[in-house]
Amino acid sequence: MYISQVLDGLLYLHEQGVIHRDIKGANILTTKDGSVKLADFGVATKTGAMNEFAVVGSPYWMAPEVIDQSGATTTSDIWSVGCVVVELLEGKPPYSYLDPMPALFRIVQDDCPPLPESASPVSLGPCPLLLPSSDYPAVGLQVVKDFLMHCFQKDSNLRVSARKLLRHPWMINAKRQLEQMRGSGSTKLPGPAVHDEAVKTVQEWNQILKGERALLDERMRQQRLTSCIMSADVPQPVKSKEPAQQSEAPSAKEGTIRMPQRDLPRRPRDQLRA
Repeated sequence: MYISQVLDGLLYLHEQGVIHRDIKGANILTTKDGSVKLADFGVATKTGAMNEFAVVGSPYWMAPEVIDQSGATTTSDIWSVGCVVVELLEGKPPYSYLDPMPALFRIVQDDCPPLPESASPVSLGPCPLLLPSSDYPAVGLQVVKDFLMHCFQKDSNLRVSARKLLRHPWMINAKRQLEQMRGSGSTKLPGPAVHDEAVKTVQEWNQILKGERALLDERMRQQRLTSCIMSADVPQPVKSKEPAQQSEAPSAKEGTIRMPQRDLPRRPRDQLRA
């Protein structure tokens, strides 16, 4: 029910030539009656804009073409929708066990993000509303995974649009369920506990993301500090007074060893004549 409304919102945006570029659970607002609103258009852009090649968004939800700077498209939001499905099923997006930079590397290198095993009508995840109702037993594990495979198509040119995803069997059943709930005069969730649990899960994940971002910033600060210390002028140690005849260490530059010149004692001229 949530994802169906997210796709409806993206369909409208994409028809207006707008790419959201930051679709994730934290930017999807829900009300207690089940309505969904897309939020945070801070990095949204128009299709064909110059800044569509910029690497912007949230790491775990980024599409491969955004990371390698091939250019964001409307289907980049579809990849993020697949990440949101995983996030709602498991409480966290793909590659959440990695730091942001390794996660970005894996998104580009892997053929497909790891699919959740909990996408089954028998094993309910943190958000049961994502999963099919018992009234529609045909929508099971394989249908949900098929939906995710459409979202996680590596080639953005082959990735389906929001309009086509809305015709997916999983979305058709979700819309049918939503219409039945609205026809009965109620679109409320199965219970306040479900809504509260979903909100709590998203809040906990947001706190984890903030902590990881702060940790990454601290690591970068430490690296910059170390670099500054190493590049600073270090006072030279006081040289001990040694005999002038003592040999100096050879100096090497670009693989060539250069011996320093020595002040050799001059022999008397009469000895030279002899």
